[in-house]
Amino acid sequence: MISLKVDGGIAIATLCHAPVNAISEQWMDRFEAVLDEVEGSPAVKVLWIRSPERVFCAGADLAWMRARFDSERGRREMIDLTRRMQRKCP
Repeated sequence: MISLKVDGGIAIATLCHAPVNAISEQWMDRFEAVLDEVEGSPAVKVLWIRSPERVFCAGADLAWMRARFDSERGRREMIDLTRRMQRKCP
């Protein structure tokens, strides 16, 4: 889903969720793990986020979101996911 390679002081995170790198809960779990790993490494000076796909990141996985909105629990999950995304952004 997201691979991480560290080469010298550069961490390269490659979004690998074809075809459009759509964001889902699993995607966020992996993205947070990558950020935590990079933040915890004093050797890393740069984080390069890239995509081999034609689209860098299309945003949320719409089919996954639609399924969440069918229930009260799902709507709460979407709110929680949105809050998680906002916490990781400066």
